[in-house]
Amino acid sequence: MTFDNAANITQLLVECKSKNNDGFVNVHPDYRVLSVDNPTCEEIINMLKKGAMSLLSKQEIDYLFNPDYSVDQDEVFVIRDFNIPKALADSLDSPLNNLKYNIPKSDDFDIRALIVGSKDGQNIVFKCMDQSAHLSNKGKVVVRAFKGENTFVKDDSYGFSVTTSVDCVYCDGALYFSSFQSANKVLDMKPYLIEATDEDINKFSSNGFVSIQDKSAFINNATNLTRRRIALIMKDGIFESAHPIDDIRNAAIASGFHLDLDNENRIIIPQSKVAQKELFSFLTESVYRGPFSGKTYMTNSKQEVRH
Repeated sequence: MTFDNAANITQLLVECKSKNNDGFVNVHPDYRVLSVDNPTCEEIINMLKKGAMSLLSKQEIDYLFNPDYSVDQDEVFVIRDFNIPKALADSLDSPLNNLKYNIPKSDDFDIRALIVGSKDGQNIVFKCMDQSAHLSNKGKVVVRAFKGENTFVKDDSYGFSVTTSVDCVYCDGALYFSSFQSANKVLDMKPYLIEATDEDINKFSSNGFVSIQDKSAFINNATNLTRRRIALIMKDGIFESAHPIDDIRNAAIASGFHLDLDNENRIIIPQSKVAQKELFSFLTESVYRGPFSGKTYMTNSKQEVRH
């Protein structure tokens, strides 16, 4: 990667809160210019550039259809050929065309993220801002030293704090991030989170190897996690072998997982959400037997060992 830590990162924007009902970032995000004096602007940019260099120094993990994997402190996800929103690129290229950020009339903190980047949009740093960054007076009294003296006065001004930690960095056409959830707050990550559609689930339900008591209810009640699991099962093609049920039964015995089959030798999809989660975890290789204890475990975070 060639993240440019030079002086070309000069633009400072804020993204205001706005999201769709599905929880993903709005396809029309609200980017605003943050009016700050030059010394403050330079200090914020330098802090976030420092955070970006720290994030990019970690070991890269390709984000390959695995939203359930949690990176370690020395790892970072990367998506190659990531598409930055045109609205953001335009905002960095011509910031004066953006509206200025105005202090909200209520005490609500409406800044979703701080964004610093180069004018050409080739280097961009994102920092999510949550309620903890808001220097709010709600329910408390904030006091500050008066003009550097030993006298303190009440401070009712609106403000927020900035630290060096960052959530996403865009450079070389790739997006680097440590948390899908954080990245999803500031960028549209929906295209990179593949989930089974109703049509996919119907196809899965009708493959002849599973037994579902109420297919319509199963489809209607399928959670995002269930849809991701089914998409993984279909992608991995575990039902496409010559003898899929025998292979799956043998895998269940090896891992110590109890597999329920009906009288037609089909896998019974339980109605219980807990039991469903356990079954789909097994079918996506997230259930394993401990090599020393012999106990059966279920994990919600896994990554292929490649050495």
